[in-house]
Amino acid sequence: QSGHYGRGGTISIKSAAATLTVREISSPPETTNVAKGGEAKFTCKTSGDSAALITFHKTSSDESVGTVVVTEATSGDIVTTTGILTIAGVTAADHGIEYYCKAAWGENGVESGNVFLSVLDITSSTETVWGLAGYVAEFKCYSDALLKANANGDPYLVNKQKTYADAQISWEFFDTSDTSWKSTASNSRFVVKTTMRSDDGVSLSPMSLKNLEEGDNDLKVRCNIAYQTDAANNFYGGTVTSGELTMKIASITSFTSSKSDPLVGETITLTCTATGETAPTFSFTTRGKNHFDTTFFKLVKAATVTSVDSVHTAEYTTETLRVNAMRDGQVVNCLADYGSAQKTEKELTVTTYFNCADVTWKSLNPDGNGATIAQEDLGDGSLKQTITCPVNSDQARFELVTPSGSAAAITCTKETGKYDNSLARCKETNPLSTGTGIQKMGVANSAEQPAPCTTEATGEYSIASMKEKLNSPDDGACGFRHQVTCLGDGTCTLDTDKTDCRYEDGKVILEYFVNLTPGVWTPAERDPLIAIKGKIQFWSCSNDYNKRRRRGVDDPDYDFEKSNDNSSIATDDSESVHHLAATTVGVATVVAITALLSFLVVRLRKRRSEDVSTP
Repeated sequence: QSGHYGRGGTISIKSAAATLTVREISSPPETTNVAKGGEAKFTCKTSGDSAALITFHKTSSDESVGTVVVTEATSGDIVTTTGILTIAGVTAADHGIEYYCKAAWGENGVESGNVFLSVLDITSSTETVWGLAGYVAEFKCYSDALLKANANGDPYLVNKQKTYADAQISWEFFDTSDTSWKSTASNSRFVVKTTMRSDDGVSLSPMSLKNLEEGDNDLKVRCNIAYQTDAANNFYGGTVTSGELTMKIASITSFTSSKSDPLVGETITLTCTATGETAPTFSFTTRGKNHFDTTFFKLVKAATVTSVDSVHTAEYTTETLRVNAMRDGQVVNCLADYGSAQKTEKELTVTTYFNCADVTWKSLNPDGNGATIAQEDLGDGSLKQTITCPVNSDQARFELVTPSGSAAAITCTKETGKYDNSLARCKETNPLSTGTGIQKMGVANSAEQPAPCTTEATGEYSIASMKEKLNSPDDGACGFRHQVTCLGDGTCTLDTDKTDCRYEDGKVILEYFVNLTPGVWTPAERDPLIAIKGKIQFWSCSNDYNKRRRRGVDDPDYDFEKSNDNSSIATDDSESVHHLAATTVGVATVVAITALLSFLVVRLRKRRSEDVSTP
């Protein structure tokens, strides 16, 4: 400051030197790239005449973040304050967040521009890889390599060139034998290929597994990206590990038939199930052919495919045409084609048998006799036929008869397709309800007199009168009822329409027919009933069988002398014998019973005395 003091003189005054110190952020934080899981740092430096209070804030909300490590350094009148914000364990969620630095000296302060945090990570990987046994599968791991300059993703340039992070790639597999992760370098089947980088800064790191095996299904692998720190370019490294990548072996998991042992004419459905990322092309063939053998099978419905996630099912429907059991069945193949010349197949055997339901069987039993034939399904395609005879009744009795080549039960097996025997028959026996008998009597008479029971005979010895006497139900001396056993005891009735009287070869033949009430089952029971007990009388009857006076002048008188002759009885047997497809044949049997009876010698006495003529 200077001034003028007094009149005529000058006074000069000089002050001390003054210093101007600017308070500022001398080195603001920079955009930072960091590997996921690594540690990112932002550095903010200030200068001024005193230490500044440095804080970091999110641009989006202005809230302060983290703990800032502050250091101070003084040079002359200048105090340099350095604040470092450390973000540890960076996650993918931290990518793209913008920060700024704030320096305060009391109530006054300054702020830096916004800076960007870029997190480098594995961007994608083949979480599930499908392959076929015997082939090669490849896993892929994609990761960031380009350093970013801002939230827009613009590249971080050095000398106008993009800058990339250096990284080392390695792969591991999970060993289930000891439940640990091991380097793929320990197994020669794993091949780690060279990493390739695209123009947009994405690195591809492939690894293949060769000679795939069924046991590789569900094998777990993972890739490791070890980013190297590049302090010059503000990049903080770290190792990023992918999630588990899974190996899936595509295969036909099942191939079945709705029936592995069908009968001829049955329809079966073949079901082939395979796994894979996409549905394979299915085809069904028979062994040795590139198509389905139409000699033994007929197409009903071509293959249809349905898919649920990674499971794909094809169904093929066919009808069996011919038996193939004698050649151990037919091998059928299901082929699943996954493309790129990768195929897998599975086979099964379909054995076709005879259908016994189509086989004709023979029976010796006639229709309509009441027998029942039951068919039993033995459960494997075989059938059994069994005959059961009717229950015995008063009208019929039954007996199972098994002639040679027949049986009560016959079986057709699906292996042979035939019945080895015929079905037996039920023999029906009916009651013996009728009988007949004959008694013969020798007659001696003169040539002038007609023999009894001839058309020339008259009076009581005419055929009509003789039959009347023989059939009489109440004559006290004459008639069949006195000498036929069953007529005497009331166990039969006389069939008067059939009764006969005739004369043959010098003998009078008396024939009777009876109906047994009730019938009997055997000849041994019947024959005694219809037997003749003695001489059947037709003279000296209690009733009058001549309209003329019995002892009239014109009525001849007969003398009877005894002589021996025989009589017999004949019976009929109503038992029916049946044969398949044959009519019922009634077999009549005649049983001869010899009995010594009196032979009647008839002498004709005329009103005049004459010599007796003998036979």
